[in-house]
Amino acid sequence: MLVYANNFMLTASKIPVLEGTDYPDGASSTAAFRPIVEWLSKKTKQPIPDIRKSDDFRQGIYQVRTYAADKREPKLYSVLLTHRDKEIYGRFWSTEISVRLEAASTFISILLETQEISPRITKMPVTTRPILVNSLARNAEFSAGTIGLKFRNLSNSDGDYQALSYEIEKLDRDYPLVLVSCFEGKPLVDPEALQKQLFGLAQVIYISEGSDSRKMARILGQTYSAWDGAINIIFPYIACKGFCYTNLIRRPELEELRQEGCNLLYDILARVTHSTNWLKRRQHFSPVDVRAKRQKDYLLFLQEQAKENGDYKGLFELACQDMEKLAQEKQAAENEALDALAEKEEAEENLKRQTYKLNSQGRKIAAEKRNVDITDAILALSGQKELTPELCLRLAAQQSGAIIVLETALKSARNAADYRNSSALLAALCKLGREFLPAYLAGGGNKAKNIFGTGIYAANESEQTMNNPDCIKARSFSYKGKDIPMWQHLGWGVAK
Repeated sequence: MLVYANNFMLTASKIPVLEGTDYPDGASSTAAFRPIVEWLSKKTKQPIPDIRKSDDFRQGIYQVRTYAADKREPKLYSVLLTHRDKEIYGRFWSTEISVRLEAASTFISILLETQEISPRITKMPVTTRPILVNSLARNAEFSAGTIGLKFRNLSNSDGDYQALSYEIEKLDRDYPLVLVSCFEGKPLVDPEALQKQLFGLAQVIYISEGSDSRKMARILGQTYSAWDGAINIIFPYIACKGFCYTNLIRRPELEELRQEGCNLLYDILARVTHSTNWLKRRQHFSPVDVRAKRQKDYLLFLQEQAKENGDYKGLFELACQDMEKLAQEKQAAENEALDALAEKEEAEENLKRQTYKLNSQGRKIAAEKRNVDITDAILALSGQKELTPELCLRLAAQQSGAIIVLETALKSARNAADYRNSSALLAALCKLGREFLPAYLAGGGNKAKNIFGTGIYAANESEQTMNNPDCIKARSFSYKGKDIPMWQHLGWGVAK
């Protein structure tokens, strides 16, 4: 997940550049590299080597990789810091810092991301301004036009409102405007602190106390205004649609967020970065881009050497062929690794299916063996040669104590003496007394029907059957001197 992306153009350093400095490319490069080294040293708690050279080292949970492509202009450098989250298992943080040295300035880009190992990590990361940005803001001078160097005050004059209206509808504005209004003489969010969080991303405009909201709405329009403690985020103007999208956060919502323990500065920063991250990321270059430029610079160097020294022309061609061959071999190795990974995943999936199949067969065999063992034990105890439906009914009544078997049921069982699935009948009768009856008494038939599963238990018959006199007579049985229709029944096939 992309959490924060920002970039700046540095023109000079506020820190004095001493003779013999490690950053001889100019004051702007000192303003970029020195804060990066100090920030990395505080993070890893160890001295940091020259980050302008390609290197890789680890300290505790932190791993630092540096990349350089400085043989030709413009010189590119990139630093990648990765570490695991100290509180949330399975989340990793990566910070990319890219520096491009130009003739009179230095471009620096910062990108903060998280990677989660699975969807089980649901807690969202908090959007905050990286500490490195604070250090850059203190130690560097920025190019003209840098957004959010300090917040602006908006007075109650018509001229200020007209100027703001013009700025809102500027076609080349690519940054949000954040209007902060007052409630009872003060804002709910400190505009200066908010501007520090939004430095380089958005411009904070503080609407001073006593502003005329009607005048503001008349000149700017209600959509682009804010009063009564509200905060209005006005995103860049969309020419094809003729308006700007806004995010108005009213005072009750701000107060509710504060009561919930939410940091309002971080919440507003998250709303802004949701719009600006995609643009800032497009302007960012990664370690992959630095390595690509380094390879390109090396090829150009070989080409120049070949032109200057004809004897090396063949050597240059061989070198190019070797590099192309290495690239092909690398691609082939990556393809083989992907194929191997796919085969491994398929084999693991097949193993899971076979394991599940074997376990299912094992459970089925074990159940059948248990049924055979139980049946043999019952026959031995009862002195019978085979398990009949009548014996099942008598055993269930004796074992449960809650089942009463009518004489008509025993008569029907004798007529079905050749029924071959008596073990299933006995299991169902035992479940009837042990599980179904308690569930039925506790929650009725709707809750109890799940004990046997779909298609086995039925609370009644069809309406046509229940209204048929012959069917009523056939399903009525004498119990305690009364004929009672018994519609509830169990059924599980017609096996014989």
